Amino acid sequence: MMCNLGLSPNCTSCPQTAHPPLNYIGEYMKTVYLIRHGQTPGNAEKRYSGGRTDESLCEEGIKVAREAKKTYDEIFATYNGNFRIVVSPLKRAVQTAGILFGENRDDFKKIDNLKEMDFGLFEGKTYDELNGTPEFQAWVDSGGKDQVPGAETFEGFAGRIFAGLKEAVGPSPEDETLAIVCHGGTIMAAMSVLTGKDKYDFMVNNLCGYRIELENKDGELHLLSYTGIEYGDAPRPDYRRSP
Repeated sequence: MMCNLGLSPNCTSCPQTAHPPLNYIGEYMKTVYLIRHGQTPGNAEKRYSGGRTDESLCEEGIKVAREAKKTYDEIFATYNGNFRIVVSPLKRAVQTAGILFGENRDDFKKIDNLKEMDFGLFEGKTYDELNGTPEFQAWVDSGGKDQVPGAETFEGFAGRIFAGLKEAVGPSPEDETLAIVCHGGTIMAAMSVLTGKDKYDFMVNNLCGYRIELENKDGELHLLSYTGIEYGDAPRPDYRRSP
């Protein structure tokens, strides 16, 4: 299980996902919460909902997001409203941010580069619809590393996401906190680039994510530590079977 309520980066209560700081200590700290949006109809039907799919939350997604707001209110209470909110421009991310943070905030910054990956041929389809097709089987056989026909390459996607993360953090040489409401693939790509680990190590459910501590020095981001945030009891997804 990942740490609940955004515990400190050095938390030892959840050894599977709590990590000590990396060997880089800077003067200015950026605390960033990467939060996946709430459930959509496509998520409920286990469809590959990527950057081409712009749908709102389903009724269940809205209900659970409202419940999750209590958790995120506790997490962010310590900041007394002194945090910035950044979102992917897709409806599901904007709507989730509105539920979690929007009662007293309307200053969301939208960043196009934080949109979900374009899934190409797989966009909008389910595992059952794709299973047995040569394109899907080749992708599965590659461990999800080959490019999906018509889709972004992961390298291109990861580069776009990291550019979006840098834009979100900005050049300000000050300690500050950000909430970034985005997508599962966005979080996977960002964490993979920052840690050098496999993207599939960072799959998260709706309304879950990571708290990361960064330093922004000379325009470059350096990861200091990261801690998982979990809401709900569902097992972590496997995008190679069901997004």
